[in-house]
Amino acid sequence: MTVDKKPKSIPNCKSAVHYFVNGEKILKKTLNYNIDGVRYKDVVPMYQYDTVRSADSYNVLIDQFDVENNDRYKIEELEDGKKLTWCNIYASDVMGACGVPFTHWVSSDGKPISYETAQNTKGAYECTVWLHQIWLNEYGIKEYGWKKIDAAEAQKRANQGYPTIVLNTIGSHIAVVRPETDDLRYNGKNVIISQAGAYNLRYSTPEICFGTDDLIYYTHD
Repeated sequence: MTVDKKPKSIPNCKSAVHYFVNGEKILKKTLNYNIDGVRYKDVVPMYQYDTVRSADSYNVLIDQFDVENNDRYKIEELEDGKKLTWCNIYASDVMGACGVPFTHWVSSDGKPISYETAQNTKGAYECTVWLHQIWLNEYGIKEYGWKKIDAAEAQKRANQGYPTIVLNTIGSHIAVVRPETDDLRYNGKNVIISQAGAYNLRYSTPEICFGTDDLIYYTHD
């Protein structure tokens, strides 16, 4: 399986702003965007969903963050030999561009909030992957439109452009499920993913990035 793919070009402002399907605008562009910066702060995506979901537009939303080269997701090596990785930040960034409620800052009652709001909100906290999993099950599914699905449905949903993620059950890693390509296909076991982590990869599979971990899939409209 080939996982080292060259990025497709991201549309310029004109093509994004005027990208329509059946008369509906697909993407909107923010001129004052910021897709790098301090990790604990929220990004301002260049491209965001407008209305209709599609594989092409979902790919643009994912690839705008340039996970393989963006310093925002660069692994940090500590003096004790441990490494800091940023899978939850990347997943939050992509889901934010998709316009769905999923952020690494949450209020005490489970409401997704911005970093700025969190600084003035008592009990607000920053989500690790483990806390993301708790949030999805306690709040995301019940109050914010997230659905738990299986691998086959996850790939199908991603192929249609719906925001979809995968986590391991031990709460240590999260990745974005993305559309299939001509040479990267769901094989009944491995969906196609994009991730930050020990390896920052635009295209990969859970077999490579999660090993033998048990996985959980979630999607949003």
